[in-house]
Amino acid sequence: MNEVAAEKVAWRRRNVRDHYVGRLAAGGGALRLVGREPGVGVEVALTIPFEEIDDVRVSEGLDETLAGEPCVVVEPAHSAPIFVREVGPGRLHTTELAARLKGLTRRRMR
Repeated sequence: MNEVAAEKVAWRRRNVRDHYVGRLAAGGGALRLVGREPGVGVEVALTIPFEEIDDVRVSEGLDETLAGEPCVVVEPAHSAPIFVREVGPGRLHTTELAARLKGLTRRRMR
């Protein structure tokens, strides 16, 4: 991965209660989420090729939140959406992060 999209993020799939805390990178034609589940420490990594992403947008409504806050929704073509938001000091506003990710995915898909 050659471009970091966000240093510290929380993320989860739709309809999954637990979330992971880690980082989000983009490069090599894909988004990559790496994180650890805070409760038990399980580590996971998820790579989504840009061509498999149908849309990136800001969440709409209470059923699309992450830890009770608005988030970015990454919609893969053939699987459940992934909710992402930056955490910690200096974090980007949700709309800024969505625009950054959408720009990264669209620019590299061409």
